Amino acid sequence: MKNTLSTYRTIALETVLAASACVCLGLIIHGTSVLSIYSHKFVFVSDGLTGALTFYTLRRLRSRDTIIFLLVLFLFQALALTRSFMYGWLLMDFMFFFAIPVAVAVLFWSYRKHRHEVKLYDPLILGAFSVAMIAVARMAFLVKMTLEGRTGLWQLYPLSFLNEAVESFLIGAGLGVGLWVIDLPGVKSALHITKGYSSRPAESGLS
Repeated sequence: MKNTLSTYRTIALETVLAASACVCLGLIIHGTSVLSIYSHKFVFVSDGLTGALTFYTLRRLRSRDTIIFLLVLFLFQALALTRSFMYGWLLMDFMFFFAIPVAVAVLFWSYRKHRHEVKLYDPLILGAFSVAMIAVARMAFLVKMTLEGRTGLWQLYPLSFLNEAVESFLIGAGLGVGLWVIDLPGVKSALHITKGYSSRPAESGLS
């Protein structure tokens, strides 16, 4: 029980610290609007937290635990915040919510291949993955609009695609910087945390 609580405390600490890097980047570029839940720029906070949580739960827990955590967060968002279930946008909300976690999961499996260390160039890779996954979600959204015969701002202003791509890259890169900094030996020593995987000996053969 003690080990379990210690693992969850470590995950919470790592998640908040890694997400903070993403939030700080958002603050530098967009100012305090990233802290307002009513602003679109709040994605630097929400995506930073869900992305960091994905990485560290995958590292210290089981994959199904990560999925459960993310589903609970998504249901909270859909029911209490966006209320997308009321407006018929639940599937689209789902795709955008999971875009960054999927990008992080792809990076995670790559991360496992080089001794569980986040490399200096990984923030750029995560930024690229984030752009790709958000682009997939956006294209699905546009296809849905087209099939329903509706025209929106995304079709009237193509530069919005570029702006969203830049924003997605910054979110992924900012989060990646946070992951990299926390994995530095000096930082881990100062925080008194391990590299991870200690709670999953049964899966050591998959590492």
